[in-house]
Amino acid sequence: MPVIHHKSMQEGFDIKDINVVEISIMIKILKGDRNLASIARDMDISIQVVRYYVGSMRKKGLINDLSVTPTGFEFLTKSLETLRGFIRDSSDILYSINDWEIICDQDFRKDDTVYLYMKDGYLHGTHEHVSSASGTVKNEALSGQRTLINKIKGIIDVKFGTINFLIMKNMKFEDKKRYLHSLDELCSGKNGSSKKLFLLGEGAFAMFGDKENTEKFAPLQSAFESATRGLDSVVICSEEAFNLNFETFFSLKEKYSNVQTELNFI
Repeated sequence: MPVIHHKSMQEGFDIKDINVVEISIMIKILKGDRNLASIARDMDISIQVVRYYVGSMRKKGLINDLSVTPTGFEFLTKSLETLRGFIRDSSDILYSINDWEIICDQDFRKDDTVYLYMKDGYLHGTHEHVSSASGTVKNEALSGQRTLINKIKGIIDVKFGTINFLIMKNMKFEDKKRYLHSLDELCSGKNGSSKKLFLLGEGAFAMFGDKENTEKFAPLQSAFESATRGLDSVVICSEEAFNLNFETFFSLKEKYSNVQTELNFI
């Protein structure tokens, strides 16, 4: 396997200077794993390969007695910064060349430059300079129609929505009036706007399945997706249903870290 020779930190540092196996082993060591067999097993490589890279990194002064040296720590920091920049730049390229759907605010011609913004959870394009985000129209389309854009530049301003959870403890049907009062308070958005309502579990469906404008399937996923489009929502469920779906809730919280959630137990 080729070994990338360590450069002085004062010299230029580039993606070609990074060896992913090296930095993976260094991270393992920093986390306290100094057992070569354990490192090999976790990385799914042979112990001989681990020994090879450990010897190589010792010669370059990156590690000493299976501890990362100050030079090694600086090298690791530079490597991770370079990787982060490479991933970000590559993502920007993919982001710009992909085709995106938009709703046309006016009639568009091919190759028009349009400016992008979110409205009611959907991406719109307009000739008016309403944001710094823009794209190039691929197909002629009339106002109100869908068209495709690419060569996207700038950042689309999205204000993430909030998900309010209304969790019924010891759910009783004789308490429906109290639940409805709490639900109405949560569903009333600012300026009279209404929030989307999702029913999670059989208890919520039995209690509120006859209520208009409720979403009943994949409620957690749909609520988080709505929030990424700037829409507020309420998820109502029994405590048992919330506990049963907590793992899904937690994974979505990690995936959509910008989405605010509020738990309300009644």
